Amino acid sequence: KRQESYSETEYMMDGYDEEIENSDSFWRYRNGMMGVSGIFWIFFIISIIGGIYVLFQRKRSPRELLDTRYARGEIKKEEYEEKKKDL
Repeated sequence: KRQESYSETEYMMDGYDEEIENSDSFWRYRNGMMGVSGIFWIFFIISIIGGIYVLFQRKRSPRELLDTRYARGEIKKEEYEEKKKDL
């Protein structure tokens, strides 16, 4: 069905895009690249959320850390009292 108004190159290219999109290798490549892109965006978003968490994390004073260690039973009362005096 060659039309007279087509040049030789236009005739050869007619339907070329359709053939590429219908080929298995085109979709395999496209899906693979979308997978890589998706992994990048997931990593990027997690990094942003982690950065925000670290920036806004509450800083604890040495006294709070000492109290927490004593409450957990990690240190004895004598050691707690001694370190409390040092602070």
